[in-house]
Amino acid sequence: MRKLTIVALAAAVLPTMALASVQTPATASLAQAQASEPLVEALPTSGKVRMAVSQTTIPAGESLAEHMAPTLRYIYVVSGRVRVSNLVTGDEREVSPGEMAVETEGQWHVATALDGQPADILLIDGAAMDGAAGQP
Repeated sequence: MRKLTIVALAAAVLPTMALASVQTPATASLAQAQASEPLVEALPTSGKVRMAVSQTTIPAGESLAEHMAPTLRYIYVVSGRVRVSNLVTGDEREVSPGEMAVETEGQWHVATALDGQPADILLIDGAAMDGAAGQP
């Protein structure tokens, strides 16, 4: 139930905060290819943005492949701890369960499981929508 609440919150709030300026359809990143199929695709009623949420596990001591997302990407940590590194600016953030990190659009990132434990995460990505009918 906690995951559903987080997904609902992300679908309702994040599109209006971060993705309103997206103008081209998003393409899959390397990290998305590693993630499981989207758990939820939410279409907000007031904007032209679709949110895709995927759940994945980063094995102990390993990382998601280096990736660049065309929109902001939110990483919510369900269990374990993760270091999210911006490979362009050198900024790093350690994220614990219940916390979220934001990856800047158009910059290269990597996420690494810490403490010798696997990390379960939710990847929340946005994609621009074309047309009034809400078709990608």
